[in-house]
Order: sequence, then C-alpha cells, then structure tokens
Amino acid sequence: MSLITLDNTTDKDAFINLITKNNELPDLIICYFTASWCGPCKMISPTVTNIANNNTHLKVIKIDIDECEEISEFCEISCMPTFKFYKNNNIEPIHTFSGADNNELINTIELLLNNTNQDNTNQDNTNQDNTNQYNTNQYNTNNYELNEITDF
Repeated sequence: MSLITLDNTTDKDAFINLITKNNELPDLIICYFTASWCGPCKMISPTVTNIANNNTHLKVIKIDIDECEEISEFCEISCMPTFKFYKNNNIEPIHTFSGADNNELINTIELLLNNTNQDNTNQDNTNQDNTNQYNTNQYNTNNYELNEITDF
C-alpha cells in the first residue's frame, strides 16, 4: 500500500471507515498526524513516506491537523507529530506516541507487527501450515528492510 493523505474534504466518518472497514485488512494501520508548519514533522516525514511505499502489508494515513480538524479532535491530538496504530478493523488504537524519533517509529512498527504475527500464529496452533507461514516471516518483519527505511 502507499501513503494515503487526508485533506479537508475527509470527515470523521470517512476516517472511521478507513480504520474499521478494511477489505484488504493490513497487518497494521499507522495514522501520522502532522502539520505543514511543524519542524519535527518535516524531519520524520521522509521516513514515514518510505515506510508507506516499501511495505505493502501496512496502511499509512497522513493527516494534517489543520486541514482535518474534526479528525484531529476525534483522535485527541495535542502535539505533532503523533502516531496512532490500529489493527483488526478496531477504532481503538493499540499504541500511540508523539515525537519525531525515527528509531522509536521503526521499533514500534516492528514490535506491533511481530505481535500481530504472534497473535495470528496463536489463533490456530493445530494448523501446522499456518504456524509455519508466520514463523518463516512472510512479511519480513524481523528484517523489515531497514536499509530501505533509513536510506533517503
């Protein structure tokens, strides 16, 4: 998947649908709350774009807080950049952090993806093929193509 950028035409209901009505059911949805005037947001933006463009199992949604005030209020955003992580079509985030720390962003994604894969493996311990599928790291979450994420 690639980076989805929300604009002032996107309302709260459309945002909720993006999170909760996923036919493709990505492993993780990352909402990146930003502002055009925010210096730290500008610093981490290339990393976010790189992650979105190089990881088809993720959905990354970029939300400018000034253009999407209703969504920002709904998500209770008080500083930028803020990252909220969602999975399983649930509107409640599984993790949130604020700040422009590339390492924290990458480490959080890896941790949440590994937890997702462990959750999927634990759902059906009787199916050996399913267990092997996740143990062989189908989505390359352990390596996570860090060279692609960190090289600009």
